Amino acid sequence: ISIVRRIKFTPGKNSERRYMPSDLRDWPFPDNFGRRWRAGSLVVQGSVLLLAKAVMRLSQRVQFKNYDLMKSAIFNRPTGTPLITVSNHVSFVDDPGVWGAFSFKMVTEGRMRWIPGAKEYTFINKFANFIFSRGQVVPVVRGEGVYQRGMDLCLDQLNKGGWVHIYPEGKINCRGETLRYKWGVGRLIAETKTLPIVIPFWHVGMEDIFPNTKPYYPRFLKKLTVFVGEPIDFSAMVKQYAPTAVELRKNLTDTIQHTLGELKASAHALHDSWHTTFPVQFRTL
Repeated sequence: ISIVRRIKFTPGKNSERRYMPSDLRDWPFPDNFGRRWRAGSLVVQGSVLLLAKAVMRLSQRVQFKNYDLMKSAIFNRPTGTPLITVSNHVSFVDDPGVWGAFSFKMVTEGRMRWIPGAKEYTFINKFANFIFSRGQVVPVVRGEGVYQRGMDLCLDQLNKGGWVHIYPEGKINCRGETLRYKWGVGRLIAETKTLPIVIPFWHVGMEDIFPNTKPYYPRFLKKLTVFVGEPIDFSAMVKQYAPTAVELRKNLTDTIQHTLGELKASAHALHDSWHTTFPVQFRTL
């Protein structure tokens, strides 16, 4: 199997990098996103977001802490400024479920997130390739490291001022275990041309709305709490700290893990204290 050679540029030195063989098979994205591709993407994203909004806004009890902060980052951040959001991962439809809280302008204005997805579960045939790629899900292969084609695409989108959402746990954490976060998010922060806005959030209740066990369908009249934290300022770490590239990725990722750990306690406390008599409700805090 032929291997594509690429050059990775890191501060102070160049190091050769190769794509893994799995990066080169069935790549679902064109070299240029033409009108036909964008039209298909608009249809897929709009349909999925409509379904998410129907489930989350019309049949659940949802509370969103610091909603305006997240909304502003998605819609009103300065032109060309990249956005990275990070969160826990407890259900197979965390994405797009949480995004059902926001306006369709995410789709119509081209502001929808890009997100890495496990290739072995998402890109399994031609139809799935079409749907997930137009939904801006990027295939990544677990175990092949931070330098693979999918992560490069995420970095490219950030360098265009786009938005990438990351589940740093690297998988659906059904048991609520403490997992070591994957370093891919550290690479994205370290290697963007413009330091991204990084917003963490923790959500509680998606595992009740969309359980990870059969039968796989949404449950209604459940509670969901989304607790958005303040943007994490990595400017000092990136500019002043002078480790190797590996150490920088690790420190960036460790900071995110610590921050999300603090948000977890706050989100659970808010979720447990919310008692409402409304069968369906959406409130922002």
